Formats: sequence, C-alpha cells, structure tokens
Amino acid sequence: MVIDFRNCGAKTNINPLRIKNQQVEIVKTYKYLGNIIDDKLSGSPNVDTLFKKLNKKMYFVRKLRSLKLSRNTLSTFYRCIIQSNFTFCLSNWYKLCTSADIKKLNKIVSCAKKLGCITTNLSDLYINCLDSKLKKIMENNNHPLHYKFSYLPSGRRLRSIPSRTNRYKNSFVLSAIRYRNLST
Repeated sequence: MVIDFRNCGAKTNINPLRIKNQQVEIVKTYKYLGNIIDDKLSGSPNVDTLFKKLNKKMYFVRKLRSLKLSRNTLSTFYRCIIQSNFTFCLSNWYKLCTSADIKKLNKIVSCAKKLGCITTNLSDLYINCLDSKLKKIMENNNHPLHYKFSYLPSGRRLRSIPSRTNRYKNSFVLSAIRYRNLST
C-alpha cells in the first residue's frame, strides 16, 4: 500500500516494487488485525464495514426484544455482542472518522437505546478507551510509547508535543495528552 495524502487529480507514477524478482501488488485497502486501513488513512472503510456488521447483529437485539426479555438482559447482550465491536481499536480509528461516519455509527447506538438497551454514546466510549489505554502505557515502562507521556515539573499535567498537521494532532498520543490535561 502506498500512502499518499496529496489531492492531485493526476495519478503519480509509482515504480513497481520488486522483492525476489516478484512484483508486489499495490492495494487501496488492507485489513490488518480486523481494522481496514486505506491509502489515505481515513476511517471511512473501517466504519462502513463495522456498520454493516453491527446492523446484522442488531437483528438479534430486535429478536430478544420481541421475546420480552428484561432490560438488563438486553443491555448485557448489547455490551457483549455490539459494544465490544465498537470498542475494538476505537482509540485508533475514532479520530480518523468524519462526522458523517460518527453519525452513522451513532444510529446503531440510538436504535439499541430505543429497543431498551442501556447504552453509552460513541464519544464516551472513545474517552473510556483512550483513558484505559493511556493508563496501561504509562504504567508499563517497556511500552514503546511510554517515553511520549512525561509529566511537567508540576507533576499534574502531561508535557504537550508540538504538531504541525491535524493528522498528527488527532493521533492517539496527542489526543491522550490533550484528554489527560483537560481532565486534571
């Protein structure tokens, strides 16, 4: 995959990559550990796939609702089957999504809420995932990102990292630092 953020109309010629005299195929999207990565590093392909998958699983919530199960049972099913899919790598792909993508996924959350499930909106899930991942990284001295999170001399706030692009500002590291500094 060739990652190219330019918005030029004409395709740039990329010399084919060869490994052991075999040409490597250039792809637009790639599924890695359940997440779909595209050549623009946008979250839309991942959201589209997730939306389709979760819509299929909402069928079972509707069926359970028609059986008149309790609200707690419905909520437990929702958290185990649907919300767990939302939270898988949420801290990685959430900030890559457009507002239309977030709105699309929030339709599933609101539908589950209408069916009687106790739900958490997507932004709150993101904050919870971000916070738990940040705590794990800061507690583990051997984590590759541990050195990025250092406290200022006051010991209350994390040291902010300068960034030039919005893509880097929306990365996990800077989002986690911004969240931690706002919550203290």
